[in-house]
Amino acid sequence: MKGIYDNDQTRKYRVGHMTMDITYSDTTDEYYKKLKVLRAVMDNWAKQNHNLSIDSPEGRRYSEDCEKFNQMKTLLQISTDNFDKGSRGKKHKRLMNEMFKRYNV
Repeated sequence: MKGIYDNDQTRKYRVGHMTMDITYSDTTDEYYKKLKVLRAVMDNWAKQNHNLSIDSPEGRRYSEDCEKFNQMKTLLQISTDNFDKGSRGKKHKRLMNEMFKRYNV
């Protein structure tokens, strides 16, 4: 029986004026690559909004999201199970999607 990750999969993400293609073959690889795309989207947003004050609502939100990003990356580095299992996994996936939508302008 073939599993969902038996074959490499490719997804395209639009980041600013460029497109990032990620190819992955298992869930751990997928999460690392999606975090890489999320970081690129956040960095692009920060570059476009470099004149914002860090005390502005958007600046504070970006700072909080950077902290959340770093926490997710650390959890993934420790163990995929810490990142992906149960309700915690759904929470991380939902948070990554929300952050991607927020910063992908």
